[in-house]
Amino acid sequence: MPDYEAEKAKCVEFITSYTDASLPEDPIHGKHKYLIKMQRVANKEDQVINIELTDVQEYFNTARDSAFVDRIRVNTQRYVSLFSAVVDANMPQPTVNFREDQLSTFEILMSQRKFNFQQALAAQAASLSGQVQDVKFQLPPELERTYQLFIVNGENAKKSILKMREVKSNQIGGLVTVKGIVTRCSDVKPCIQVAVYACDVCGFEVYQIINSREFNPKVECPSRRCMQNQTKGQLVMQVKSSRFVSFQEIKIQEPSDQVPIGHVPRTMNITAKGINTRKCAPGDIITCTGVYMPQLYQGFQAMRLGLTQDTYLEAFMITKNKENYKESFLTPETLDRMQNLKDLCENDIQLYQRLSTSICPEIFGHEEVKKALLLLMVGGVTKEMVDGMKIRGNINVLLMGDPGIAKSQMLKHISTFAPRGIYTTGKGSSGVGLTAAVTRDTITKELVLEGGALVLSDTGICCIDEFDKMDERDRTNIHEVMEQQTVSIAKAGITTSLNARTSILAAANPLYGRYNQKLKPHENINLPAALLSRFDLLFLLLDKVDETNDIALARHVATVHKTLRAPDRDQSLVVDADVMRGYIVRAQQFEPVIPADLHNYIVAKYVEKRKLQREGLDEQSYMYVTPRTLLAIIRLSQALSRLSFRHEVNQADVDEAIKLMDFSIRSLRTLKSEAKDSKGRVGGAQREIKKDDRMSEIIRAVRQMIQASRQDSMKITEILKAIQKDRAVGSSLNLDREELTAVLKHYQKLSIIYIDDNENVLFI
Repeated sequence: MPDYEAEKAKCVEFITSYTDASLPEDPIHGKHKYLIKMQRVANKEDQVINIELTDVQEYFNTARDSAFVDRIRVNTQRYVSLFSAVVDANMPQPTVNFREDQLSTFEILMSQRKFNFQQALAAQAASLSGQVQDVKFQLPPELERTYQLFIVNGENAKKSILKMREVKSNQIGGLVTVKGIVTRCSDVKPCIQVAVYACDVCGFEVYQIINSREFNPKVECPSRRCMQNQTKGQLVMQVKSSRFVSFQEIKIQEPSDQVPIGHVPRTMNITAKGINTRKCAPGDIITCTGVYMPQLYQGFQAMRLGLTQDTYLEAFMITKNKENYKESFLTPETLDRMQNLKDLCENDIQLYQRLSTSICPEIFGHEEVKKALLLLMVGGVTKEMVDGMKIRGNINVLLMGDPGIAKSQMLKHISTFAPRGIYTTGKGSSGVGLTAAVTRDTITKELVLEGGALVLSDTGICCIDEFDKMDERDRTNIHEVMEQQTVSIAKAGITTSLNARTSILAAANPLYGRYNQKLKPHENINLPAALLSRFDLLFLLLDKVDETNDIALARHVATVHKTLRAPDRDQSLVVDADVMRGYIVRAQQFEPVIPADLHNYIVAKYVEKRKLQREGLDEQSYMYVTPRTLLAIIRLSQALSRLSFRHEVNQADVDEAIKLMDFSIRSLRTLKSEAKDSKGRVGGAQREIKKDDRMSEIIRAVRQMIQASRQDSMKITEILKAIQKDRAVGSSLNLDREELTAVLKHYQKLSIIYIDDNENVLFI
């Protein structure tokens, strides 16, 4: 066991002798760093004293005791008490005078206690009667302290960060620094630190220091007067005289880049007290330094847990580092490589193409989609009006189309590539899992907020696969996130709003297995038009049969499987991932504005699109041109300007944004418009379309009847009777059994439905 008296002497030597040459000269304490801090505490200018281990190591390396720092790291809690005792003993007198109105009620009580204590000592020293008078207990130091003392890593904080999976049981009691995403924060409550009791007979004060979350209050008065009179008084807790400290519990989750594939992210509870409370909110990424401690339970909880124990981290320092990833990506080496990349490109267009090609280089084609994903990661400029209203700058993109065209693969790539990217699925996440949940705290038994995927991806990208499989109530929650960038909660008496400033990249599959080009997008995708209008860009990716394209695709896939990278002709154009991240981070530092001469140009383009829609000349007239379309053009133009490191948007950026938007609309072209373009076969195509439209209408009616029956399957005869009975459907169909059977057999060949031997129809 170490000699703690000798250790305390070293603490005294360090506190009183350590000097920092970088500090300005103090008239009283010179350059003694910690004496200056103590003076600030005495003058009520500060409430915290941080003992930095880098300073301790620097001092004791010269004093030939380098192991002193290691002993502090291993047994941190004990050395906090040693340093606190040293600071109490060496606290300087205040150099400023305080008026009575500047003193708090607790400070007035403390001054009265000290006065009474001195009076009792003087009376005991002057007593000649032989009777020993009551002298109140020595005031505990925790009651007198007006500061909090912590031990932190200092300048080496970044180097000492551990992964959550690396924190083991052998580090209990030691100093630990971890990084994680805040998923839950409890309300800030007062936690008792020193309980003060007063006797109702003799007025004797008793102090009880509380170091755990549970304690047994004192009942009987221990004073000599009550013991001599054999009438022990009852102790009554004095709440106003007791010492309380702010208490908050925080729950953090392992960052996504530290979670191995297939593993569940680990969580850790953090206990914050005093000045460390209210430092973060759900969705923040924090770095926490503290002591790794076991959670001691009593009573029935201890019996239930047995030999197992929960652990928590008692916070000494909490740092919110939302922007730290930007600093880590913009290293001098990365900046040099970014400059070389810009020098190699002849113009901004070539640079734009190279950066977009570097997104998912293993995936064949989809050049326009990759450009949209690049602009999604860069984003536009978020504007805040004078009255407080905000106009979002985040870009939302929806990928629709047939299965097997790498939609999910692109979402996975973006979620791992983006600094704060989260990948989830619409079916696997409920509305609570996407937005926020109201849960009951395990300690205080109160309702607390726990952030979901959209809250955790604040200032990042949330990739939602199977977007069309969400429940109806879940979609209503996303409406607010996509436009207002907030999540409003009104549950169980909690009414609040959380930030969800995230870009949404979603993927949706067709309703009937493959995309039916004769139907509108919201009929194919099973998404309401109100939700589709919130996406800046919508891309329809179809698996069309084209021999030339199929050969190129097959060769590309075979090459990727053989070499595990993109083909050589594309590899030379691919930009390294670190350079890409650094380039995106650097681009996000620019906030381009639209010059006055471009305003009229953008307005004219918008009015032209509205006119085409009104006159029905636009072949995609069902894709409504709304004011959101105008905002989308502005956001895409600003993202393009950011990529060129410019502070102003030019006409080329606007033209490229409109070109990208026109491409997304053209990808949604129906067979009806293609049939109009093909001369000589318009009539036959129209008849074929009408036939296919009727078949689609019949299969929708069949699906509706099976869902109304609340069964998995239904007989053909029952379906026919139900359709004929339903006037809303039957009046427009006039269906007979022969036509119904033919339609069902057609969709059975497409593997959309299954008909068994008993003529039961089942949707696959």
